Amino acid sequence: MKLVLATLIAASVIGAEAGFERKYTVCEHKDGGLHSFKEGRTGDDDVCGKRLATAYFHDEVNQTG
Repeated sequence: MKLVLATLIAASVIGAEAGFERKYTVCEHKDGGLHSFKEGRTGDDDVCGKRLATAYFHDEVNQTG
C-alpha cells in the first residue's frame, strides 16, 4: 500500500517546471510520514529514511495540450 501511495504522490508532483526529464523520489521521512522531492535539490537526502519510489517524467510524453 505504501508503494502505491508513494507512486501516486510522485506522479502528482508534475508541475510547470521546465526541462526535458525530471526525476522525483518519494521516501519515508525520518520523523514519520512521506516526503517527496525533485532529485538534484540539496538537503532532501538528509530527511529520507527509506526511499519508496522514484519516477521519471519526460515532458514530451506528459504534455496535456
